[in-house]
Amino acid sequence: MGSGRTRIELCGQLAIEIEGERVEGVAWPGRAYDYVWDWRKSPEDAVAGLDALVEKARCGGEPPCDSKAVRRVSLVGHSMGGLVIRHYIEDDARADKVQRVVTVGAPYWGSPKTIFPVAAGVEVPMFSEMDALLDNGGLKAASRSFPGHFALMPAFGYGPWLSVAGVNGGRPLDIDGVEDYLRRIGADPMLYTRGASEHGRVLDHFRDHDIDYHVIVGGGLPSIGSVYLKNGIQDEATIRWVTGDETVPAFSPAHDTPGDRLHYVCGISHVPLTTDPQTTRLMDDFIIRGEAMRDEQSECPYQAREVTTYARDLSELAGAAGGPKEPRIVAGAKS
Repeated sequence: MGSGRTRIELCGQLAIEIEGERVEGVAWPGRAYDYVWDWRKSPEDAVAGLDALVEKARCGGEPPCDSKAVRRVSLVGHSMGGLVIRHYIEDDARADKVQRVVTVGAPYWGSPKTIFPVAAGVEVPMFSEMDALLDNGGLKAASRSFPGHFALMPAFGYGPWLSVAGVNGGRPLDIDGVEDYLRRIGADPMLYTRGASEHGRVLDHFRDHDIDYHVIVGGGLPSIGSVYLKNGIQDEATIRWVTGDETVPAFSPAHDTPGDRLHYVCGISHVPLTTDPQTTRLMDDFIIRGEAMRDEQSECPYQAREVTTYARDLSELAGAAGGPKEPRIVAGAKS
């Protein structure tokens, strides 16, 4: 979640895809910019680099310049890119440089699946392609050192999302409780504290800063909504599934966005969400010509509700001693 890339578009005359012939067919040459940042760091740390690129775009070349080729740019950000944009426009002077904004699948309220790399060195309890690519110990150590990872954890706006057996009577943890749990498993709770602070200060509430700002949300696919961790003879992770894009629950990017600024794309997973035709049909006319987004659906159908328990050989899920082991699902239940 968070590819370290977002897109700057000038004068509303550009396509929005990162790659492919479509950009060449719609964009004016030299009028589209990709911003790549270090996603391991806090989204706030990417603001200075983004502002430098915005200035380059406004100059029509390398700054400094005597006059601006354009006064304002348009920004499109996917996933963590949306968080970077929100930090960027928080400042009035920077917001004045921006004409239009679209964020896609941005985890404004966070995503509970981020606890698993920190707690156990796995992306998710069930099988993940990442398990074949990364060693559990390496993923755990890396995620515990990345401020950017903690910036994606749920904070104030999300509500209850993590429970641990034997902690707080098994009831959902508040911010202090999450910090205590992270300390218990050997992670630095201050990284979470900083991330939670930035959520409360910048991300948890919709602010358009007088910019024509729209939010696109992925839904209709089962996504981790909350987690209960239990350590015992077999370690268990009980997951409550909600509608989303398989990575971000739908209500996280939706947060408290006004209905006329909120748009849904259904049945598409998190990574390809930005380039899916459902999304580009929504965005293109808005970004290129400033026309209103025309919703194809007001919400995504999602009737199933699941609570699934995964019993695993992962002795560190609830903070017990022992090294990481390969995940092994021995039981699952669906309704």
